[in-house]
Amino acid sequence: MHLSLRELQLKERYITGEDDLVEEFYIPCITRSLTYDRAAGFFNSMIYLRIREGMEPFIRRGGKIRLITSAKLTPHDVEKIREGYEERQWLKEHLLSLYDDFYKNRHDYNVANLCWLIKCGRLDIRITIPDMTYVGELEAPGIFHDKIGIFSDEDQNDVVFFGSNNESIGGWVNNFESFEVYCSWEQGVAGRAQKRKDYFEDLWNGRLKAIHTHPFPQVFKDKLIEIAPEHFLYDETAATEETSITFIPRGCQSKALEYFGSSRYRVV
Repeated sequence: MHLSLRELQLKERYITGEDDLVEEFYIPCITRSLTYDRAAGFFNSMIYLRIREGMEPFIRRGGKIRLITSAKLTPHDVEKIREGYEERQWLKEHLLSLYDDFYKNRHDYNVANLCWLIKCGRLDIRITIPDMTYVGELEAPGIFHDKIGIFSDEDQNDVVFFGSNNESIGGWVNNFESFEVYCSWEQGVAGRAQKRKDYFEDLWNGRLKAIHTHPFPQVFKDKLIEIAPEHFLYDETAATEETSITFIPRGCQSKALEYFGSSRYRVV
């Protein structure tokens, strides 16, 4: 069944309380998309529970997500990097230190589906670290805190949104947020949509000053692939190619869920 983003009657702006950001925007857009590019300061995989109605057709269509999110460095981390410690090595070591918690919680729906998306090449993550030359010697570096999203369908129509919300339950459901929407087929805003797309590509490819963008460490990715389920889980009653489990978060305070499954999730 051919679906197009052009079918949607989208507003120019969405505001928490005035609009249902998930039901009126996120689910209709991802249902019709082939790719979803997203940059946000924070991300948690529990958002897939909330959008499962749109996630299923997106996955079955072969949909792919590119996600850019931020690293949060401790003062000790900053000191090491300023002294010459290689950023990618720091990132690899930091993520590997969390692996035991991922393994222990590999059957949690949120962790399992995150691993499946990575295993199947449906989710590609890149992580940003501030360029220390743009940070004062006595100042703590901030994080990448911008938010942009781009839904694209098979006809190369784009819906671009730009605003305050992170890729999390908080950003889409719990917090007061707003964002503007630019559709590539609308003449008045097509130029803005293209500029936002170019901005995402510059960020993805590490072409911006003041921020370094790093690929997800392969050694850590390989470990997550090892514990990934065979299928994406849509329905808890079965885990087959046709049906999978519903995203039902389980109570767990481990680092794995804190980093990849809780509303407090921050990649590093």
